[in-house]
Amino acid sequence: MKPEKYASHARHKELFDPEKLSEWFLPSFLGATSAWRASGDPRMLDLGKLPRVKLETSGVISFDCLRPELCEKLVDEVRQYHALGFPGRAPNSMNNYGLVLNEIGMKDTFTAVLQHHLLGIGARCFGGDEVRESTLLGQRLGGEDWGGDSLSKHHSFVVRYRPDEDRMLDMHVDECDVTFNFGLSDTGIFAGSDLVFCGMLGSADQRKHRHTYRHEQGRCIVHAGKRRHGALPISDGERCNLQGSHTVLQLPDLLDTSLRIYNRGTLQRLYSLQRIHKEVRPTSHIYLATPPATGAKAPTSDLLMRALFLSRVDKDSFSTSLTDSLDVALEEVEHAMLDPRVAKFGPSVTSRIFVHFVCELDMELEQLERSFTDTISSHVGHNSSEVIKLCIDEIEVKVHRRAGTVIETLRLSLSSLGGGFLKPKMLREIPDPVTGYPLRWEAAKEGAAISASDHPHVADQAELSRYQAKRVAARRAGSTYAFDLPGMLQLALTMKWIAATNSSGARRSSSPDARNEGRGARRRSPSPRSGRGAPTVPSKVPDTMPKDILTAVELVMDWSKMELVETTRAEGANDLGMLAWKLTMKTPEYPEGRVVILIANDVTFQAGSFGVREDQFFQKASELARKLGLPRVYVSCNSGARVGLVEELKPLYKVQWLDANDCSKGFDYLYLTKADYEKLPAGTVEAHKVSQGGEERYVLDAIIGEGQKSTQGGIGVENLQGSGLIAGETSRAYQETFTLSYITGRSVGIGAYLNRLGQRNIQMVSSPMILTGYAALNKLLGKNVYSSQERRCIRVRVRASTRSPPDISSSLARQPTTPLLHVVWY
Repeated sequence: MKPEKYASHARHKELFDPEKLSEWFLPSFLGATSAWRASGDPRMLDLGKLPRVKLETSGVISFDCLRPELCEKLVDEVRQYHALGFPGRAPNSMNNYGLVLNEIGMKDTFTAVLQHHLLGIGARCFGGDEVRESTLLGQRLGGEDWGGDSLSKHHSFVVRYRPDEDRMLDMHVDECDVTFNFGLSDTGIFAGSDLVFCGMLGSADQRKHRHTYRHEQGRCIVHAGKRRHGALPISDGERCNLQGSHTVLQLPDLLDTSLRIYNRGTLQRLYSLQRIHKEVRPTSHIYLATPPATGAKAPTSDLLMRALFLSRVDKDSFSTSLTDSLDVALEEVEHAMLDPRVAKFGPSVTSRIFVHFVCELDMELEQLERSFTDTISSHVGHNSSEVIKLCIDEIEVKVHRRAGTVIETLRLSLSSLGGGFLKPKMLREIPDPVTGYPLRWEAAKEGAAISASDHPHVADQAELSRYQAKRVAARRAGSTYAFDLPGMLQLALTMKWIAATNSSGARRSSSPDARNEGRGARRRSPSPRSGRGAPTVPSKVPDTMPKDILTAVELVMDWSKMELVETTRAEGANDLGMLAWKLTMKTPEYPEGRVVILIANDVTFQAGSFGVREDQFFQKASELARKLGLPRVYVSCNSGARVGLVEELKPLYKVQWLDANDCSKGFDYLYLTKADYEKLPAGTVEAHKVSQGGEERYVLDAIIGEGQKSTQGGIGVENLQGSGLIAGETSRAYQETFTLSYITGRSVGIGAYLNRLGQRNIQMVSSPMILTGYAALNKLLGKNVYSSQERRCIRVRVRASTRSPPDISSSLARQPTTPLLHVVWY
C-alpha cells in the first residue's frame, strides 16, 4: 500500500480538508490573527495579543494555538496509519518514530496552515526590517531576518518519544529557516523530555544553555531553524509533537558574477566554509562547505569549485572553450582533493563544479542546448573514471545569450543531486532588476515555473540529502549507487556511438596548431593524472545515434501475485535490497536494440544483504531472463545472507549474573520481567516462569520474533533457505542463457557464490569475493593465516566437467567438454 493512498482509509477525514482549518485553532488564536488574515499585511498582527504569549528566550516565543481535541485526532490518525500497515519512513535524520504528514495526503492542509495562519507570525518574528517586531511584552524579541515573511515550503511531521523508542534528541539545528513546534500530548501522560535551547549556530553562545521549555498540549513554540536545541530524555509515558519546518524557496543565488562568488549571508546559514587555496588559476575558487551536524553521524561535505571564463566565445568556439574549462575544473578538483581537510572525508565528499561564461553568446537556444549536451556528455564519457574518482555529482554552466532585444541568463547542468546519474537540464534565470540576484528559474523552453527539486540551490535540502546519503554510503562500500547504473550505461553507449563514427578513437590529442586554430593559443598546466598530459578533444555526438539509446524499465515485485511487474517510480523508493531493470540498449552493431535483464544489489539497504524477499525477487528476475532468453547481468555488492537480532527485545531483556559484582564469571539466564513479557505479542519469545527474590520472571528459552518489525524479510535460517533457491536458479540460468556478473564491491557468502556459479565475472581489483571475513577464517583455522580480505584461496583441485560454451557462435560450441580448474575457497 502506498502512503498517498491512505486518505481514503483515514479515521478523521476532516484533517485532510484544508477548508476546515477553523476547527483546528483556538478561538482566541483566531481572534488575535484575524486582522492579519483579513488584510494580508503582517504589520496588522500584534504578537502581544496571541493567547498566553511568552518570550521563552531571545528569538524564541510560545503561545496557545491548537484545540486539544485536534491534537488528540492527529495522534490517533498517526496510530491508525501504522495499525493499517502502511509504509512509513523516519520523520527526519534524527527521529526514528513518527510520520511525515506531507506524504500521506496532508500536504495541502499544512500548506494552508502555513499560508493562512502561521506566515504572519513568521514575518513578525523573522521577517524583514519593515515587518519584524523588535520587542514583545516590553522585552527585546531578538529575531533576525531569516525570510520569515516569504516562507513557501514546509516539511511537516509528527515525532514520538518513549522510553523504549527514541528517548531523547541530541543538540542540533533544523534544516529549515523557521520551525513551528506544537505539543500534541497532555503533560500528564509523560515525564521528562523537555526542550533545551542554546544560542544560534556560529555564535559565541552556540553551546551555552539558554532555556528549558516544557511542552504543553496545543501550545506552539517558534524559533529560527539555526538555533541549536535538543530534547532531554523521557523517563515515562509518551510525548508526541507536530513539527513544521518551513523554508524560503526563493533563496538568493549562491553565485555572483564576479570572483566574489558567494552570497555569504545565505551560505553561512547552511554551511561552514573553508577556502582551499590550491587553485591553479586565479579565476578559480574552491571551498569546502560543511553543513552543521544534526546528530551523531558526521555530516558529509561539498567541495564547491567555482570558475570564471573571461575570454570571448562564439558559436564556433563554445564547444572547445567548454571542454577546456572542464579540463581545468577536473585539475582544480583533483588538486583540492590532496588537501588534508578534504582528503579526510574520502569518498563521502560531493564535488560540484560551476563555470560562468561571462561574455555574451550569439547562439540559438536549440543550438546552445545541443552543443552543451554533446560536449559535456563526450567530456564526461572520456573522463568517466576521473569523474567517479573525484566524486563529481554536479556540473553547472552559466551563460548569457541575446534573445531579441534582451540578454537572458541560462543555467545548463548535469546533476546527480536530485536522483539519477548526471541528468541534463537547462533553466532560464529570472533576475531581480535591482540586485541582480535570481528571483526564480523557469524551464528554458516551456517557460513554466520549475519545482523546488529542479535547482539544487532552491531544492528541498532534506530530499537532496536523502539521495546523497545513499550515494555516499555506496561509495564508502567501494561501489556505485544502484540507481545510477542505467545512467552510466547510457553514457557508455553514447561513447560507443562516438567511437564508432570516429576512426581516431574516443580519446585523442591533436597538434597544437590544429588545436588552437581560429583562436589564441592557451596554456594548460600539466596534470599528474595518467593519460591527462593532453587536453580532451571535444567529440560530436553522431546524428545517426538514436535519441533513446537506452530505455530502462524498473521491475518490482507484486507480492500478492508473486510476479514481477514493470513500473515507474521515484529513485530510492525501494523497500528491499535488490533491484532489477529491463534494459533496451541500441548500439552501433544493433541499432534496433537488444534487451537485457539487469539485477543489482542496493548496498545502501541493510548493507545489500540477502533476506527472504531479496532472494525471491532475485529468483523471479533471473527466471524472467531465462524464460525470455535474455542475457542476465548481475551487479554484485553485498554482505551475504542477512543475520540479525530482534531489535524490539534489546531494550527489554535482563541478565541474571552468576556474580553481580563480577560479570566475567558469566550469567545464569536471560529473562524478561512480567510487565515486559505480557506486552509482547504471541510468538515473539518462548519462556518459562520462575520466581526469584519475590519477583516473577520469564526465562528466555527461545527468541522467535514473529510479527515484529525488525524480523520482517527474515533475519536467520530462513535466509539460508532462500540462498539455496537463488543458487539453484543461477546454475540453471548459466545453462539456459548468458550470465555475467560485475563485482563492484565486496561480495560475501551467497553473493560470492552466485558470481562463481554464473562463471563469467568482471571483478574490480578492490572488490573481494569471500564466503566470510578473514578474521573468522583465522579463528576457524586457529592461527593467523589471512591478513586481509584479498587472500582467500587455501586449496586447489582440478576436475573435468561439462560446460556450455560462453557464446553459441564460438568455435568452442563444438567442444562441449572443457577441463576446468576448480578452486576450493573459504
